[in-house]
Amino acid sequence: MNRAQKTAVLAAVSYLVLTIFLIVVYVYTRNKGIAIGVLITGVRMVTAITLVFGMRLSERHTKTFPTGLYKLQNLLQVIIGFAIMFAAYEFVRLSIANASNSEGPTKYLPLLIISLVIPALSAGFFAWYKRKVGREENSPGLVADSYNSLGDFIALVAIL
Repeated sequence: MNRAQKTAVLAAVSYLVLTIFLIVVYVYTRNKGIAIGVLITGVRMVTAITLVFGMRLSERHTKTFPTGLYKLQNLLQVIIGFAIMFAAYEFVRLSIANASNSEGPTKYLPLLIISLVIPALSAGFFAWYKRKVGREENSPGLVADSYNSLGDFIALVAIL
C-alpha cells in the first residue's frame, strides 16, 4: 500500500470512529444539529471507503486496460459526488425544517460543542493532509477528496 492509500485508509477509519461517536451522542441528546453531523460524517466515511477501493482498483492492470483501471476510480468518484450532493441536500432540508424549532439552552451544551468541534477539526486536518499527500503522490482522487473534506469542515462549522 502506498502513502496515498494509507492516508485514505486512515481517513476512512477516523471517519468511522467519528460517525459512531456522533451516533452515540445523538442517541444520548437527541439534538438535531448532531443528527446533521452524523449524516455529514457518515457520508464522508462512505466516500473515504469508496476512495480506498477506487485507489486499489486503479492499480490493477489487465490486457484491455494496460495502464490500470483508473476509469473505475473515476466512476467511483462520480458516485462520491452524488453522495455528497445528497448529504448537502439533506443538510439544507433539515436546516430549513428545523429553523423555527429552536431547542434553546440545553444541559448538554458542552457535549454538543465538543461533539461538533472534534469532527470539524478532523475534517479540516484531513482536507489539508489529503491535499498535501495527494499532490506529493500524484493522486488526483485524493486531492479531489481533500476538497470534499474542506466542504465537510465548513458544513460542520456552520452547524456549530
